[in-house]
Amino acid sequence: MFRGVTAINLDAKGRFAIPTRYREELQDCCDSQLIVTIAMNERCIGEPGCLWLYPLPEWEKLELTVSKLPTLIRWQENYAGF
Repeated sequence: MFRGVTAINLDAKGRFAIPTRYREELQDCCDSQLIVTIAMNERCIGEPGCLWLYPLPEWEKLELTVSKLPTLIRWQENYAGF
């Protein structure tokens, strides 16, 4: 798992490059398969300008955890900000 903040720039097509210092480890841990999602705070409100990147195996663990939550709790989490 990676933690930290790295400022990145988007190119003219809206793409970003993974910083060089992370590429080898990402290749080893997840064959460079990543999930990118908007960063959300504890109230399910997006954090402006922030993205979360998950190695695919970590994302799959998160999906499994969420899928086991009772439906009402998942619904409440999704709509807590409304």
